[in-house]
Amino acid sequence: MKQIFLGILASLVIIASLGFFKFKQIQAAMKNRPNFPPEAVTTTVAEKTVIEDSIKLVGTVVSETKHLVTFPFSGRLAFIQEDFAQVKKGEIIASLDHKIESARLANLVTKLDLAEKIYNKTDKLYAAKGVSELEYDTRKAEYFALKSEVRALREEIEQRIFRATEELRLGTRRFNVGEVVTAGTVVNTFQNVDEEPVLVFSIPHRYRAKLKSADIKVGGHLAELVGIDSQVDEYQLLQVKVKLLGADSPEAPLKEQQEWLVGQKLMVEVLFSMSETIAIPTSSISYSPLGNSVYVVGKDKTIEKREVTLGKAVKDTIIIQSGLQPGEEVVTTATFKLRPGIEVFVNNTSLNKDIPL
Repeated sequence: MKQIFLGILASLVIIASLGFFKFKQIQAAMKNRPNFPPEAVTTTVAEKTVIEDSIKLVGTVVSETKHLVTFPFSGRLAFIQEDFAQVKKGEIIASLDHKIESARLANLVTKLDLAEKIYNKTDKLYAAKGVSELEYDTRKAEYFALKSEVRALREEIEQRIFRATEELRLGTRRFNVGEVVTAGTVVNTFQNVDEEPVLVFSIPHRYRAKLKSADIKVGGHLAELVGIDSQVDEYQLLQVKVKLLGADSPEAPLKEQQEWLVGQKLMVEVLFSMSETIAIPTSSISYSPLGNSVYVVGKDKTIEKREVTLGKAVKDTIIIQSGLQPGEEVVTTATFKLRPGIEVFVNNTSLNKDIPL
């Protein structure tokens, strides 16, 4: 038993000696490790700047009232004006093929002329007691029946022709010449030249409270808010309606810039209030599903990894909502090869050198 105990004790002493010897080896290796130079980085100082909160959208020009080019009959399209054409009162906007109806009308007109002559002659003979009353009534009925048929056919032909009731501006045509159009189908849209169209666009509902105090620009010109929809659509968007400022406004654009076309797509910029916030270059951000972060340079030139809450991106910068204080120095390049606690060498001189041509 004593021999077993001494054997175990000897083994423990040998293991402890080997562990101590290895520890000293590692300690010596750590003292003699190579001294790597600090990483060269560029930095920027986080400062408060004035940011204009805005959002850009695409809107569609619509008419306040629905002006549609439709036909009560089906048929083949024989004529249609070009897209966005401006037509005068009485001009044809579109027409259906009416060759068969026109041929029938010509035939009926010929019969009507003959029936009119027979009726006039019968009328004179009846006055002179030359024909019976039955003969007179028959000729009269034939004449007026043909006259009604001619009038109805002329109205039908006229309904196959859509004319401008005043000076109008057309929209985008839905059909081309030769295509078959069914009754009631919209062939084109139009608007009065003097009518002021409106622009409709959709915006996320979270901006609803800010819209009434926001400046809305269409094509760089201020527009007036007409209305905001009371409910959101399936995509959680609100529909907003605007129009350009009137001619009496000092901000009003030139007349030719006011001539919107129904169906036209225009760029809309909604400008909200100006705010003072911290914005840094987007290259400073280390994106991660666990949280976005930046590297902050300390006074001893070592870096600290700091989690931040990001706001809206503005051009090549991004707003920092929390996590940074004004005056702190943030690394802007080579963030992928950095780790917390290492020393860095700040080299911002290359940012100020002119690039040779």
